[in-house]
Amino acid sequence: MTTEVLLDALRGGTVELCYDPRQLRATDVRKLDLGNDVMLAVNIEEPGVARFAFAGTERTDGNARLVRIIFDEVGRRGLPTQISLRAARLNHQNLAPAALASLSLELGRRISDINRDGLVDISDFFLLVENLGGDNLRYDLNGDGVIDVRHVRRNRYRPV
Repeated sequence: MTTEVLLDALRGGTVELCYDPRQLRATDVRKLDLGNDVMLAVNIEEPGVARFAFAGTERTDGNARLVRIIFDEVGRRGLPTQISLRAARLNHQNLAPAALASLSLELGRRISDINRDGLVDISDFFLLVENLGGDNLRYDLNGDGVIDVRHVRRNRYRPV
């Protein structure tokens, strides 16, 4: 399971995420789309907390994916859990508490199991097709902000 942090027009900042260490364990943080001028410092040693700081000489243009955080699921399959943005300071300004978001998820659930019945099958395929071009991020299976036919091909739906 992975979580990505999307950033826009930034030169630097610090981010702190928290999660239930009985359910998840952060194992790695990887720099994504940004060039070599961006430095990244990571701390995932404290159970339940993932921190990273970044700084670059050029500001990012558009939506840039700064990091991907890799989690191992250590809790029981089917349990709900959350990953929450506890604090963020971007370009020398703290994010307002109202802007701090949480991601809810279910352990062991495949993202392509859209109807959450434990199977990836024809009913999930039709739910995805019905929502192509929409804006409900529940159907954005690859996290790119667009719901289109690439989701169908990438997730290899095989109607039976």
